[in-house]
Amino acid sequence: MPDGSTKRYHTSTEAHRSLMIAMWALLLLAVAGLAGGWWTYFHVSTQADTTEQDAKGTALAAKPTSMANHESISLTDLVKTDAEKLFQPQSVKTDDPLSEADTKAATEVIAQFKSAKAWRDKLAWVINPAQAEPLMRDFYDERKLADPVTGGLLSLSPHKLLGREIIVASIEGNAMRNPVEAAVLRSKSGEWKLDWESYVGFGEMGWEKFIQERTTTPKLFRVQAQRGDYWNFEFSDEKKWYAVKLRSPESERALHAYCRRDSGVGAELMALLQLPPKIQALTLRLVFPEKSQSDHCVEITGLVAERWLILPP
Repeated sequence: MPDGSTKRYHTSTEAHRSLMIAMWALLLLAVAGLAGGWWTYFHVSTQADTTEQDAKGTALAAKPTSMANHESISLTDLVKTDAEKLFQPQSVKTDDPLSEADTKAATEVIAQFKSAKAWRDKLAWVINPAQAEPLMRDFYDERKLADPVTGGLLSLSPHKLLGREIIVASIEGNAMRNPVEAAVLRSKSGEWKLDWESYVGFGEMGWEKFIQERTTTPKLFRVQAQRGDYWNFEFSDEKKWYAVKLRSPESERALHAYCRRDSGVGAELMALLQLPPKIQALTLRLVFPEKSQSDHCVEITGLVAERWLILPP
């Protein structure tokens, strides 16, 4: 009896211990299952959130920026000059009528500038003459270029751009430029002066020289731009490049220009060229590819302004 009693006691204890071990094992499995489930849920959710954020980021990057916020457009691919601290949007025509004094002053500036025979005599009628002088010397003496051919004054209209007062004069032109627009700005001293660079369509480099040398450093040009339909040489991939046809007031020779479809410059430029008129006066930065395969295909690396006028500092 003692031996049997002892044996039953040990058997009962072992059964109880086995039951407890089994229960603990089940509990641990349950906890592990729950932990694994929660980990999987959060991991998948995090990946989904990340994927969604990446998709949103891509969509935002591909979306054209607002026409009212151009700060990043001309800053992406080029080193700016002092006059390019911000991408400059279109001027806004005001409803305020021009005073008789302002009308007379703007008309006088244009008339005096046009009647001056030597370019040095023209300096007295332009805004920022110290800045304009070396550019005018290059334009008239080195490039042997002339002012646009113009006739009579067609109209005067008041505008504002970034807080600056501007009178835009529309002047009868010729087949290359008609009408010719002249921007007359109020100087810091209160006098009205002509913006010479936009009037002649000045480029940082001569158009023909740029083509002959196939310059690989971006240069600023004032051009007449329209949508293009020609893809060739380094720019043969229509899915990668937008095509634009450019003309300079310096020459009848056109260039085919390209900007990447996935760039901010490309998106903004195409948005502009979809608006009327068909041909837009723009200020761009252009460059030839390294070891370029042609003398008529260039890349657009910067959209500086939606017009030829760049406000002086």
